[in-house]
Amino acid sequence: MRRYFFVATAVATLLGLLTAAGPLCAQQQQQGTRIAVIDLQTVFKNHQRFQSKKDAFNKDADAYKAHVRDTQRKGNAELEKLKQFKPGTPEYTELEKTLAGMRADLQVETQLKNKEMALREAQIFYSAYNEVQQQVAKFSGEYGISMVLRFEQNEIDPANLQSVRMGLSRPVVYVYPQLDITGEIIKRLNAGVPPANVSRAPQVPRGRNATPPPRRSQAPRTATPRRR
Repeated sequence: MRRYFFVATAVATLLGLLTAAGPLCAQQQQQGTRIAVIDLQTVFKNHQRFQSKKDAFNKDADAYKAHVRDTQRKGNAELEKLKQFKPGTPEYTELEKTLAGMRADLQVETQLKNKEMALREAQIFYSAYNEVQQQVAKFSGEYGISMVLRFEQNEIDPANLQSVRMGLSRPVVYVYPQLDITGEIIKRLNAGVPPANVSRAPQVPRGRNATPPPRRSQAPRTATPRRR
């Protein structure tokens, strides 16, 4: 009797595990995909507001570089004048002080400007990344995505050793094309304006319980009367 009791208990336990595992597997199948990928390099390259801020930053940086070159030319001109005077004369001493002041002022100004430009550039990239992150979070919430991984779309150049090494270090080896949300995020970032050289955004597979995207309202069709 004890032997049959143990066998019955084991069978009941096994049936209980199978019964509990059934709904869990079915629930996982209904949820659809929980992971997507995005190419951040392509996103930043086609992010129009980010590119506008970056272009303005580059123009200001070029303008300051031109100012530094102009100041250096003025300093070189004063240095040529200094060679016309003998050391120890009042003219030589006065011009030497002027040159020393120009060098010191330019050095301090350059240090402050470099710090200012570095902070400005960091804020531009940080603001753009936050904007991308918000759009990704919103999109993921709409389609029930739990994780978005970064990957690169560009092909590996077999003739370039650096390209091959970078390709081997990629964390994502293969991506199902419909899991790539890069194009959709770019479209949302640009407020509906289609960016150049970006393919149509793929549709991420959804589970049965996921909320479908809203459909456009259509005018009701009028039934055509039948002829008698």
